[in-house]
Amino acid sequence: MGYPSQVKHKELQWESFGGGLNTVDDPLAIQDGQLHAGSKNFISRSRSVKWRPAARGIKSTAVSSSALCKGAFEYLQTDGTSRKMAVYGGTLYEVNTSDGTLTSRYVLGGSGVAWGVAVRDVFICANGTEVCKVENDTAYQLGITPPSGASAAAVAGGTLSDGDYQVYAGYGRDVGGTIVLYSVGQNLGTVTLGSGNNTVRVSSFAQSSDAQVTDRVIWMTNADGGVAYRYYTADNNATTTHDVTSDSARNTSITYEAFAASSIRPGAFQVIHYHKNKILGVIDNLVYYSKNGSTVYDFERFPQLNVNAYPYRINAIFSIGEELFFSCGDANKIIWQPFGDMAQEFYVSDDQFGFKYPKTISNWGPG
Repeated sequence: MGYPSQVKHKELQWESFGGGLNTVDDPLAIQDGQLHAGSKNFISRSRSVKWRPAARGIKSTAVSSSALCKGAFEYLQTDGTSRKMAVYGGTLYEVNTSDGTLTSRYVLGGSGVAWGVAVRDVFICANGTEVCKVENDTAYQLGITPPSGASAAAVAGGTLSDGDYQVYAGYGRDVGGTIVLYSVGQNLGTVTLGSGNNTVRVSSFAQSSDAQVTDRVIWMTNADGGVAYRYYTADNNATTTHDVTSDSARNTSITYEAFAASSIRPGAFQVIHYHKNKILGVIDNLVYYSKNGSTVYDFERFPQLNVNAYPYRINAIFSIGEELFFSCGDANKIIWQPFGDMAQEFYVSDDQFGFKYPKTISNWGPG
């Protein structure tokens, strides 16, 4: 793979195939009565999934659905609670491990292969159509879609200083009295105040259809300034007109650039992976990566420049310790991103070596 000579090679340890390995049929052409073995579950051609017995109390009850199973995962929470998640068709379900019943958590749409990761009490899932997160029993889309259709103008009254103000309108999510996640703002342009018209009025501020949205946020520069601050918040998702009459609610420690401009919603990730405190998502040959997770909500923020382009389409990601690898099945190549550092040079396997099918390797580690 073109490893530098000082890097030690590591061996991949494979699961046991003691139940029998089908060496005749295509690995995806599973027949009735045959099984495809995974690290935590078994999926059969008959559209049922069984959790591997004796793995953190996973029951062996069969789960059936009229749709094909596109992925099955463990949602392990920090208190030790183990939830079982499965995507059938384009819907993410939670699976009752006692009786196998399915509870719909989120409609992703589409019918692609699903990927899921559990990190810091949140389960994140993608299938090439949508990306969602599950927080205990509630699911939302990952990130917040910005508003559209709003406008801003100067109106009579108010005590804002004369001058030009750059204005943005966005949504926010409040948890425990603090806005923990913002959308990117809709750029409402420049509003000029003066001659008694010293209020900025934002109109046609549409209600968000996203259930996680709790607040409206208006970001503005100072008069003739260059840095936009959080000037105004409203703790509702209904009012369509908002007036900023003064700078009394301005918070100069919360800037648009730091808190909202980088809160770009992810695209329709085909693959997702968690590595070294970041969420990575793949669309064809592009790998997007979130902000470093100082809070769990940073995993929903994908700054515009946080993307790497690779020479081949990627169909899987896996980790070996600190090392990060991209499998390019169409090209029979493996790409090595040293230490998972997206700023470093990457290496491509010298020979025709790769995994044709996604999820051949998901992760490698002790046990």
